[in-house]
Amino acid sequence: MAAWRKCPRAWWRKGSPQLHHWLRVVVRRLAINRVRLLQRHPVQSLGAEQAEPSDRREEQAESLERREQLRALLNAWMEELREKEPDNYRLVQGRYFADRRIRDLAKDLGLSPNAVSQRLARLRNILREYLFPLGDSEDES
Repeated sequence: MAAWRKCPRAWWRKGSPQLHHWLRVVVRRLAINRVRLLQRHPVQSLGAEQAEPSDRREEQAESLERREQLRALLNAWMEELREKEPDNYRLVQGRYFADRRIRDLAKDLGLSPNAVSQRLARLRNILREYLFPLGDSEDES
């Protein structure tokens, strides 16, 4: 409403191109601001109950504990991979921890980029089964 009040009265004429442009800019900026606000402060549905601060602390502690467990499992899997399959270890290490491109990894190992991509996909599936046996997912625990 405040923006409308600041609109020059001369633009109110029917078909004024300045008014159309101005409205488009205002609407775009309002939409961007709304998205930013929602990203910072997600809206809770009206029926949802507010969690008690102690409940939130417990959830955060459980989440932290779960992340530490997953990190320990990941480290164990990586150590096992290093000992048993050094080439695959180099792929995982290079791609996900050193952020190297698939093309560069393929060149280093003498493989095609498609072969590297396929190996990485298989390794992700193996890791997923290792971390979440019996189909458990991170969100369901």
